[in-house]
Amino acid sequence: LFAFNRALMTGKLLNKNYLNTLLAPITLNDEVIENGSFNYAISTVNEEKLIQISGSTLGFSSHSIYMADSETYIVVLSNSDGVNGGAWIAPSAIAGVLAAELLTISLPSFEPILLLEDNANELTGVYLLPNNDMRKLSYRDGQFYYQRNEGREYRVIPIKDDGFFFPDTLSYFYIRNTGKLDQSMDFYYLLSTNAENALKQ
Repeated sequence: LFAFNRALMTGKLLNKNYLNTLLAPITLNDEVIENGSFNYAISTVNEEKLIQISGSTLGFSSHSIYMADSETYIVVLSNSDGVNGGAWIAPSAIAGVLAAELLTISLPSFEPILLLEDNANELTGVYLLPNNDMRKLSYRDGQFYYQRNEGREYRVIPIKDDGFFFPDTLSYFYIRNTGKLDQSMDFYYLLSTNAENALKQ
């Protein structure tokens, strides 16, 4: 895998034009630009370019992170109980923790805490991004749920300092300035060090 990735990323398998096409952002029909590619997710973290790709099938899952600037390659291969892994830790989370160590990125402890219902009510509600996209945090039957616009709900787990994380991922968010006019949801995707900020309505 390392040899294949190095040959691909250094232009030995594809010429420069084809490689640039493979890794270029995608412009959708509505002119929205997705910062990914045909197969790879591309981001910059701590000034290091990361090129990531995942794969899974019945009984097997994988994730790799290529750090282009330092030519560092992280790959995690895992047996799993099914396409969605079953009771296992996602390879993307393991690879992300390894990358965070190399890039000296501080991650939350992801240790669950118990939040009482009174405290939950202070944190829940609708939050809006500057482009008016909605982020919603709700609480029912002792569980917290996160929702983007009208999409599906995802269970999130509370951690200290009014934080929440998504099981088996490195994505998390904090509720800031609780009870104030500028109460916000600061969301961190994967290894991002810059928060996506949404204000409570």
